[in-house]
Amino acid sequence: AGQTWSKTLFVNNRTGAIDLVIDKKSPDILYASMWEKDRKAWNFDGSGFGSGIYKSMDGGNTWNEISGGKSGFPDTRGTGRIGLAISNSNSNILYAGGETGGVFKSINKGISWEAVGDDYNVTGHVETIKIDPNNHNVVYFSNGDGFMYKTIDGGNTWNEIFYGWDFQITSIEISPDNSDVIWIAGNKGFYKSIDGGN
Repeated sequence: AGQTWSKTLFVNNRTGAIDLVIDKKSPDILYASMWEKDRKAWNFDGSGFGSGIYKSMDGGNTWNEISGGKSGFPDTRGTGRIGLAISNSNSNILYAGGETGGVFKSINKGISWEAVGDDYNVTGHVETIKIDPNNHNVVYFSNGDGFMYKTIDGGNTWNEIFYGWDFQITSIEISPDNSDVIWIAGNKGFYKSIDGGN
């Protein structure tokens, strides 16, 4: 296993994959986010037109874009880096967030997307998103400014539950046995909560 590899998703020479999630109930279904960026010593362009969300129904052999157009998820310049999450308890539900700071939700396996929590002023891009494996209405996400947010109502409202100065939170994990146990990791180290992030 793993001796040979083939590239099955390519957008352009400036675009790479930044996140990948799998439907554990139907493992041939995969979702990938692509990020177009161009880094030079004198400039960084991190929000090109090639960014978007793609879906495979055949184990990653073929892919179709499910963002942009009439999907409800933007595909215009500024989308940039996209974080993805899929619910383990209800695989119809996905969350995604990009450079704009907005969080989007799909309840039909990515066919359509709707912005959630628009009334909450969330700054910075969405770095990583995690759905509680035992309750799809509980979701956490971090942004690029050291903040971490939580919703308990499926994204309608969000509350700030953590802040670390200059802390880039790159990973959030939740215990499948006890949803109150949460770990976060990033450039400032490793943190643990045993009370749901409170």
